[in-house]
Amino acid sequence: GTFLLVDYSVECWSDEHTQWTLAVAVPSLLVWGLGIPTLGLLILFKNKRTLKDIDTKIKYGFLYNGYREEIFYWELLIIYRKVVLAIIVVFTRQMEKQVQALIAIGFISLALFTHDDASPFALREMNHLEAFSMAVPGLTVYCGIFYISKAISEEERTLIFFVILFVNLAFVCTWVFASGIHLGAKVKALLPKFMKQERTQKTEIKVSARKSSMDNSIATLLPTLGDANDNDKTLDRPDLLEPAALKDTSRSSLN
Repeated sequence: GTFLLVDYSVECWSDEHTQWTLAVAVPSLLVWGLGIPTLGLLILFKNKRTLKDIDTKIKYGFLYNGYREEIFYWELLIIYRKVVLAIIVVFTRQMEKQVQALIAIGFISLALFTHDDASPFALREMNHLEAFSMAVPGLTVYCGIFYISKAISEEERTLIFFVILFVNLAFVCTWVFASGIHLGAKVKALLPKFMKQERTQKTEIKVSARKSSMDNSIATLLPTLGDANDNDKTLDRPDLLEPAALKDTSRSSLN
């Protein structure tokens, strides 16, 4: 019989293995591998007429932002593509390495052709970067067929290794460069808004400071104005300014 690669003590399709497969593996594949992407696809198609609304963007924008309007569902197709590729890797493990690699290359080529035909991203640079990201694993697997072959020398195997390394490093550098340009463009677009907001805040602070200074000045002047009013009232009544002795003398003279 056949045995599990990660544990040779477990015989494949024995009673115990079958129970675990039906109880855990199959439900997990259906729920996580197929169920969740399908649910996301149904949600997008249900809300396809309101994809530009703010509420829809807040809830589901992470599923379709960056794609062209007519191909809003492409992110879910990418998830399906990854699931199928994982299935190919798992279920062709018993085959020869060359056959497994050729099946993977065929599927990657089909996905690359579909992507090139659809051009799903709104930005052309993103379409090129996505195509590059699919071409790199295809080329890596293709070179791997020669790398594991016994018909080549060690020098040729070393050369193939450096080709694989160069291709993958080229993609990483391209991705970092493209991400930097995209981030710089976003910062450049947001900078005027930020500067305008900062100027507005400074203006508001100056106006508030002036208003506070005027309030303090008015508060300082009010007591002074009150004292002046009291003095004016005193001048209007001369009797309040006469000393008490003069008042008594005047009264005695009158008597």
